[in-house]
Amino acid sequence: MDHRKPSARLYRIIAYLVFSVPSFLLSLAYSRAYLYGDQVLYRNFYESLSSANIREILYLQLISTGSSEPLYGFIAWLGAQTIQDKDVFFSIVNSIFCILLFRLLLKNKASAFFVFLMFSNYYIFVLLGPAERLKVSFLFLLAAASGERFTRTLLFLGAATFPIFRHLYSWLLASPVTWRHLNFHALYVCD
Repeated sequence: MDHRKPSARLYRIIAYLVFSVPSFLLSLAYSRAYLYGDQVLYRNFYESLSSANIREILYLQLISTGSSEPLYGFIAWLGAQTIQDKDVFFSIVNSIFCILLFRLLLKNKASAFFVFLMFSNYYIFVLLGPAERLKVSFLFLLAAASGERFTRTLLFLGAATFPIFRHLYSWLLASPVTWRHLNFHALYVCD
């Protein structure tokens, strides 16, 4: 019988799973309570995507929400094709967002107090609620920041190269971070 201790990786996976359930349930309760304002437009957009084909995404998004970020539209379309309930789909997205943020905080050895402050921050609640386009954009930035060097470099290069796929605010955040993560000291300009 093997009596080895479980690895640190196993503990992280268990922590992510334990963390994902309350984040999903709280997100679902929060999204079900938030019904008015811009959410009326986004709910109508999500419902229209369930019967739309992929070529109609940008048009429906523009006439429904007045926005044109293709990444958000595509993610919402995937959700509408697989999960009819918008609140359930975006609660899953919120749960992934929270796990990636938690992973990034663990990776940077944030204290428990700082993790508490981060998750009780007003702007996190905005991202988990009405700011869906910004949330999708930040989701990819968090995936890049919490990933390994190769993944991080690819996602940050994509963030720098294709700003139209992201929300303006994440472009403003990603640009300086992108340049910091890439090593341009090896490039020399010759006269």
